[in-house]
Amino acid sequence: MSARRCASRNATPLMSVAVTCAPRRAADELLRVCRPGGRLGLASWTPDGLVGASLVIVRRRAPASAAPGEPLSWGRRSSLRQLLGDRIATLRTRRLSTDVCAPSIAAFLATARASQGATRLAFRMLDEPDRTHLQHELATLHEQHNHARDGTFAAAVDYLQAVAVRAR
Repeated sequence: MSARRCASRNATPLMSVAVTCAPRRAADELLRVCRPGGRLGLASWTPDGLVGASLVIVRRRAPASAAPGEPLSWGRRSSLRQLLGDRIATLRTRRLSTDVCAPSIAAFLATARASQGATRLAFRMLDEPDRTHLQHELATLHEQHNHARDGTFAAAVDYLQAVAVRAR
């Protein structure tokens, strides 16, 4: 089957490209699989929201745990424009918010420790006293953002919704 026949009309990454250590290559690949005139849809955490603030804490405590560069740059329109360049005809973006919820802050952070790359790696790299400090800092940040008042955790997290049309 030819590459032209396999090319997709729309490309939506199922896993977040925001955490790639090679954003230019990721952008190249997304555009490669999207045919000219096709749409590319992205939803990326913003660097100045709760997710970005968490990453700042993780990087400060364990700098080697995070990918080089700015992993949440996909959450900025200007960065997307730079990554996609003149290979797109249009770029529409909107900043949106959604709630993340968990039975408690501790439960939410346990999930983050188990599943979020930089956070998981930071907790593996640090000794016990530093893990305790990191856990405390993250818990304090999440307490500040928690709008649930019943002992559970619910916090707004911001993301950038972007739709680009590949240039013809």
